Amino acid sequence: MERNEVLEFIRRRRSRSAVLLSSLLRHPDVRLSYANLASANLAQTDLTGVDLHASNLAESNLSGADLSAVSLRRCNLRGADLRDAVLRGADLRAANFRGANLCGADLVGARVGRASFRGARADALSRWPEGFVPQARGVVIEGAV
Repeated sequence: MERNEVLEFIRRRRSRSAVLLSSLLRHPDVRLSYANLASANLAQTDLTGVDLHASNLAESNLSGADLSAVSLRRCNLRGADLRDAVLRGADLRAANFRGANLCGADLVGARVGRASFRGARADALSRWPEGFVPQARGVVIEGAV
């Protein structure tokens, strides 16, 4: 399957077959860096180790996705739904998370240098890299007094 066919499949995805999508995205010939995946439905998809750097994932549904060790460097994740997503060890440097939903997300061990979190939402279940202070980076903690 060619890159454009893969991107079109993702954009038109109606099925809940996260296993099929995961295997397709892991195929060695599929390159997703710089891809336009705005508003894509990637919920519950195992994307472990996939290179998505500099891709547009604005308004995408990544809830419950496993993004462990994924390169999201310089990605646009503005307004993305990352509820309960696992981003352990991911490269998030210079990514745009403005307005993203990070409630319950696990970012332990992620590299977050120069990433923008202004206006992103999180909650008490969200987990952060060591030394990361979410409020100081503009994250709004829901339920915080």
